[in-house]
Formats: sequence, C-alpha cells, structure tokens
Amino acid sequence: MHHADLVSALNEHSDDLQRVLRKRLSEPTDVADVIQELWLRILMLPATDRIRHPRAFLFRAALNLAIDLFRRRAGDLQRRVELVAVEEHP
Repeated sequence: MHHADLVSALNEHSDDLQRVLRKRLSEPTDVADVIQELWLRILMLPATDRIRHPRAFLFRAALNLAIDLFRRRAGDLQRRVELVAVEEHP
C-alpha cells in the first residue's frame, strides 16, 4: 500500500472519522489535532503491503491517537496535582 492509497482513503472517510472522534473527544480542536497527527503518521509510514483494509487501519490509528491524547492529558493533570501538593506541604 502506498501513501497515495492511504491519503485517498483518508479523504474518502474523513467525515466518518471526524464523526467518530467527536463522540470521544469533547473539544473540536482535539478532533482536528488527531486528524492532523493522522495525516503526519500516514506520510511518515514506509510503503507496505500489510495494510489490507485501509478504512479499518485509519479508524484504529485515529482512535489510538485519541487514546494517546487522553493519556498525555492524564499525565499532565497528575503532575499538576503533585506540584500543588508539594507547594502546599513543602
């Protein structure tokens, strides 16, 4: 599968991807960020014949990126809580 095939699939399924992401992400900017990151990941992928179902690949990749976003935010929140606790009780 070449980049052009995945880009074509992403263009074809963009509305559906955004709809699915909007159900999971509360901020519209987060949806846009995940889609943009997906574009970058596709462009960085080496050519492969292992992707048999481009639509399924794109949806799984987008959901994984959304999960990564949640994890980063949870880690950021945990660090803030720890900093507040240290500041309150040195």
